[in-house]
Amino acid sequence: MSSFVFPETNSTVLPDPSNFFSQNLLSNPLPTNSFFQNFVLKNGDQPEYFHPYLINSSNSSLTLCYPFHNSNSSFISQVFINNLTITSSNNNNKPEGKHVISSYSDLGVTLDIPSSNLQCFLVKGAPFVTVSVTQPTPLSITTIHAILSFSSNDSLTKFTFQFNNGQTWLLYSSSPITLTHTLSEISSTPFSGIIRIALLPDSDAKHEAILDKFSTCYPVSGEAIVGEQFRVRYNWNKKGSGDLLMLAHPLHLRLIDKNNKNDVNVTVLDDFKYNSIDGELVGVVGDSWILQTDPVFVTWHSSNGVRQDSYTEIVSALSKDVESLNSSSTLLQTSSYFYGKLIARAARLALIAEEVYSFDAIAKVRNFLKETIEPWLEGTFNGNGFLHDKKWGGIVTKLGSTDSGKDFGFGIYNDHHYHLGYFIYAIATLVKIDPAWGSKYKYQAYSLVSDFMNLDMKSNPNYTRLRCFDLYTLHSWAGGLTEFADGRNQESTSEAVSAYYSAALLGMAYGDARLYAVGSTLTALEILGTQTWWHVKEGSGMYEGEFTKENRVMGVLWSNKRDSGLWFAPAEWKECRVGIQVLPLLPISEALFSDVGYVKELVEWSLAALKRDGVGEGWKGFVYGLQGVYDNEGALENIRNLKGFDDEHNKLVTEKAMAGLLAWAADVVGGGGGSGGEEESIPLVLSEQQSKYVQELDHKATSLRRSIQDLRQRLPPQDISQSLPHLHAHSLASNAALALQLNSHSATRQQAQLREVTLKEENAAYEKAILNCENKIKEKIQEADSLRMKLEEMDEMEKTLKAELEHMQVQASVDANKSRRSDGLKEEMNPKADDADASKSAIQEKLENKKKELSSMEVTVQELEKKWAEMQENALKQPSPAQREKALDKQLHGLIEQLAVKQAQAEGLLGEIHLKEMELERLNGLWRQTESSNSEANAARNRFSKSYSEKGHSLSDYDGSQRLPYHSAGRTESLQRLMLLRSAFVLYIFILHIVVFIRISF
Repeated sequence: MSSFVFPETNSTVLPDPSNFFSQNLLSNPLPTNSFFQNFVLKNGDQPEYFHPYLINSSNSSLTLCYPFHNSNSSFISQVFINNLTITSSNNNNKPEGKHVISSYSDLGVTLDIPSSNLQCFLVKGAPFVTVSVTQPTPLSITTIHAILSFSSNDSLTKFTFQFNNGQTWLLYSSSPITLTHTLSEISSTPFSGIIRIALLPDSDAKHEAILDKFSTCYPVSGEAIVGEQFRVRYNWNKKGSGDLLMLAHPLHLRLIDKNNKNDVNVTVLDDFKYNSIDGELVGVVGDSWILQTDPVFVTWHSSNGVRQDSYTEIVSALSKDVESLNSSSTLLQTSSYFYGKLIARAARLALIAEEVYSFDAIAKVRNFLKETIEPWLEGTFNGNGFLHDKKWGGIVTKLGSTDSGKDFGFGIYNDHHYHLGYFIYAIATLVKIDPAWGSKYKYQAYSLVSDFMNLDMKSNPNYTRLRCFDLYTLHSWAGGLTEFADGRNQESTSEAVSAYYSAALLGMAYGDARLYAVGSTLTALEILGTQTWWHVKEGSGMYEGEFTKENRVMGVLWSNKRDSGLWFAPAEWKECRVGIQVLPLLPISEALFSDVGYVKELVEWSLAALKRDGVGEGWKGFVYGLQGVYDNEGALENIRNLKGFDDEHNKLVTEKAMAGLLAWAADVVGGGGGSGGEEESIPLVLSEQQSKYVQELDHKATSLRRSIQDLRQRLPPQDISQSLPHLHAHSLASNAALALQLNSHSATRQQAQLREVTLKEENAAYEKAILNCENKIKEKIQEADSLRMKLEEMDEMEKTLKAELEHMQVQASVDANKSRRSDGLKEEMNPKADDADASKSAIQEKLENKKKELSSMEVTVQELEKKWAEMQENALKQPSPAQREKALDKQLHGLIEQLAVKQAQAEGLLGEIHLKEMELERLNGLWRQTESSNSEANAARNRFSKSYSEKGHSLSDYDGSQRLPYHSAGRTESLQRLMLLRSAFVLYIFILHIVVFIRISF
């Protein structure tokens, strides 16, 4: 859209994208608010919701969870637990084994886990989680649950396992894989190929057949094309064979082309469902979807126009509000959010002035907008400013680039569509009333739009694609580069709608049909998303009963949570909850709150909270503004009694900025004329056709009123010389708007004509196909009739042959009797008998063939009966579960008894060992005594030898055997016996220990 780039900055608060994105992606702008954002923040280990599974990645593994809901009157949340964790069995949960984002698309992301050789294709709405094992790797699948049953098919390509939490999971593989399991872990031999895992909904066999059928085709990415106005096309990039099965949420089902009117072929499986916090997810077969919304016509003013009897009051309030505009005080505001609100509010005053023909006010607002917008676009604003971050690819602010808390986190890509939406609304209005100024600052304006609405990163490589808008959920997120356990979040849907509405207005102001179409389409989708998930309608069934009973509007909506509280206020402050989902009040708010019945529920639900002590005036006006949708007079009375309106947090708002609110009450709500009377309150009972006709008339009347109003605005005022520049600018803008509408209608008419031709061709093809089918049916009927006739003829022939056979047998017996009477007769009858015999033989041969056929059939039947009897006998031989349980109990008791016997035997052996050890101690004592005696004897002998030698005798002369108290040879033999006995006893104790160990072991 734009070649202009704001001055570059190096932010000090942004995370490093190179931690998780692959190198080939770092040269391009990166998503900052995507459905997989948690995977690239901090440790990357917080889960994200991929419908229907919560998935996280940590420690070289991928964890799947089919979440259950925890709900009460304040919130609903999806609880994450580790149902299944898949990893390589040899990585030992390495903390350094982080994942890498190798590619991403509008509807999916590819997550690589190199340390486990896993590549995970995570696509939104896929009932299977698909993992590619890139090289032979032993896998480990663990769970926190107990595995109650585990089975496989014959080819080892499908496995079924049931957990003790009631869940049944299916695993499919592209080639045979060998799996074994323990109580909580499934292991494989080395495998490479595709693994697909899916939860079996309700553990139902009919759903299992569907998963079986579509298990061989898997998506690897998905593209969403936002091209034609009010249409989005999904194209899934698939691999494998067969058709693709995906899941659609409730808004998809509302918009999807079920009748295949376009060039796509989808089949909705209404009974195949998964649970989700976003409503039931229903199976859809087809690799391309068309989502078509109803048109939402983006215009500068409301469709009804201001009531003339309200002009005076609105002009009076408008004059006060315009007089209070002060560019000097506005330039003191440094917050990008509050600054944007100030200039957008001023722009709204200019458009209200157009409707009530207050041209002087328009000129003052134009000057104010120039003085306050130009410093931001030129980079001369001292308090703050726009800068460009090249690291992630987007706009940040000066304050936000050094402090993540400034500008409500704008510096870390939080709330970008909110802040920039206000700026764009003000710029679009200024372009409308001053086209020359618009030409000067066009590239800066388009740069702001591109930050959150860039569609093509090839033509505009400075910004990521659709920064805030989720093309699967079909609404925006606002969280930015902040990690949240509950995933992405968004609080104010009305500000999101305002952002895309403002972009469409900018396209209208510049005559850019593509920007107008994209902005209008995203506006329509954001409105539908808001009405589906943020507006809590009684009896809708979207959310749990307790939550629905206590709430009529969401506080903050998260990927995995629905919260009644706000970022800045508790849930009890209902007027704040209403206000944050209404502001700013614009003509598009009429489409956002088109359900009058719901609006009445919402207002009545919130009015009671206004009686609370300490309720500020700032938020009451939004409640009263919605009240005007169904109670115009009551709303106006409440509005007139207000002391202030809109934003109490912004100190620069005038004390009573009421023009916008009064214009809403008299313009958007008022219906464009008349105060109404008693006749209008009389209910009319109309048929469906009459109601439709009345709606068409009302639409035509509204269009006519709008045209009349536009013509009135073109009438010159009394002092035309002062207003000529504005009239010229307004004429140019009107011409541009009319040209856009004409192009849109022309394109629509051409599409209708092409569609008519296509339908005629399709109808002709269908008629031809039906005719061919009818002809084939007739041919088959004729064939059946022919076969039936042949069968009847064969039956008649069989009866005839039997009759002839009986007749020939009787005739042969008669002829045989007659042959005895006469030889001549016999010679005459012989030829006849031969003929009869020949006929009889032929008939008998045919009958024998029939009998053989019947016999073979009887044999086949007998064999089948025999097999059936064997199967029944085998089934009867198999013990019943009760019998098996009884047998196992009996075996268990037997084992327990054997263990008791073994334990008794072991205790006996231990006692015997103890006695032997005591005997060994006794023998050791004897041994020590013997050694002591020997030492004493040796000492005595030494003393004797010494004394004897002193007397002059030699030892040889002395006979020791006669003097010693014991014989030395006997002592030596005794010592040897003791040594042998001790060694034998030690060996016996050792062998006894071995015997005890063996007996205890077995």
